[in-house]
Amino acid sequence: MITVSMLAKIRRMHFRDGVPLRDIARQTGLSRNTIRRWLKRYEGATLRPGIALLLPAFEYGEAFQFDWSCEYVFIGGLRRRVEVAHLKLAASRAFWLVAYPTQSHEMLIDAHARAFVALGGIPRRGIYE
Repeated sequence: MITVSMLAKIRRMHFRDGVPLRDIARQTGLSRNTIRRWLKRYEGATLRPGIALLLPAFEYGEAFQFDWSCEYVFIGGLRRRVEVAHLKLAASRAFWLVAYPTQSHEMLIDAHARAFVALGGIPRRGIYE
């Protein structure tokens, strides 16, 4: 099963960066057929060069988006799993990432607090995936 974040990465690599399917398959570990199938399934939602994309307009300070992802990093030569909190402002697309060992309420609150300080304020509403 492909995740939303993996689909976004594949779409970015293929449509924005022009990376060939063979290279995407090598970098992601997915087969070219799987990549083709997912790009075709979501072709109405994909970004293509030369096509205008209509995005919802947000006022500054109106909203933010929040989500978690699982990533792997090397710490002291050992491969470790970390949970990364993603907070992105809807209007400017400015973002803040913070990595934690696990997802918990304390870390959720800490991620929000750090992001709001770094980004300069608290938007009126949050959008959670």
